[in-house]
Amino acid sequence: MWRRIAATTAAVVTVAGVAGCADSRPDAQPGGVVEVTVLTGFGSQPQDAALLMADANGHFAKAGLKVTVRPGKGTGDNIAVMLGGQADFAVVDLTGAIIQIPKIEQGGIRAVAAIYQRSISTITTLPGRGIDRPTDLEGKTVGFQPGGVNHTLFPAYAAKAGIDPAKVRWQQMPPAQIRGNLASGKVDAVTETVIGTPGVRALAQAEPIVLPYGDVLSDLYGNVLITSTDTITADPDLVARFRDAVLRGLHDAISDPAAAAAVFVEKNSGFEAGPAAEEISQMQAYVRAGGVEIGTLDPHRVMQSIALLQGVGAVPGQLQLRPEDIVHIPCPPGVAAGRTCTV
Repeated sequence: MWRRIAATTAAVVTVAGVAGCADSRPDAQPGGVVEVTVLTGFGSQPQDAALLMADANGHFAKAGLKVTVRPGKGTGDNIAVMLGGQADFAVVDLTGAIIQIPKIEQGGIRAVAAIYQRSISTITTLPGRGIDRPTDLEGKTVGFQPGGVNHTLFPAYAAKAGIDPAKVRWQQMPPAQIRGNLASGKVDAVTETVIGTPGVRALAQAEPIVLPYGDVLSDLYGNVLITSTDTITADPDLVARFRDAVLRGLHDAISDPAAAAAVFVEKNSGFEAGPAAEEISQMQAYVRAGGVEIGTLDPHRVMQSIALLQGVGAVPGQLQLRPEDIVHIPCPPGVAAGRTCTV
């Protein structure tokens, strides 16, 4: 968990993969720099450049934070690790988090900011694999990382897309091998993100075919930043400062994809700057979808997501989830400043 260290400590180390929404709170607080640990959504990807920019441009330092990154392994694993006390924040897919809620027996989680206003989940394949539409996945092998939302959400996607999920073969593999195994033909398709298409194209030297979940599962958010209800209750100001600093980094990244890609590639030598910049550029359509402020979480849309997931059987219908069970709703500006209204 977070802890305070001497105010003379160096600013921040490389971090990755979260987002937030701005408010008028002050930045650094008295009492020294606070150490924070965050999990990325899924390994290290160009989309994580948002936090690299927050570091490089001094937003974390201004907020009095020293942030340590740990590569995440998908929604389910990230939630478990965070609730186990090994991280303070995590990036997860909101849909996957809602599906996980019934499984959480102790502790609680809340989304504090949206990174993507709509889902970026997809099944990705390449020409010549015999997959041009969702139903073509029947009889094919799909590579996936356990705990990732694409695999968790697939039954709901299949129900809407007319796929018999029992006819799809799944092959488990580490995140770093997924794109390579697709390119080499070891699997017919893989779980991916829509914005990851440029990276797949560069590796496979072919134009990927994507089957976005959002085409059949509308009104779903994509990645969000979560923390525990314990953290929100204990230090809501810390949550706000971290969230707001990440918003600034996210804004910087999508405003200058080339600069963000350069920062990312410097820390992740296995990526090329060109495709990384293209991926970061594609983020903007999802970060700002609907013309809303970066990081916005709309309780009405969250309720629509809950209803959709219950409608396809992904969440038990008898479970009476409400938006406030999923997202953190701060007090209105000027009311109980620095406190939390709804955990």
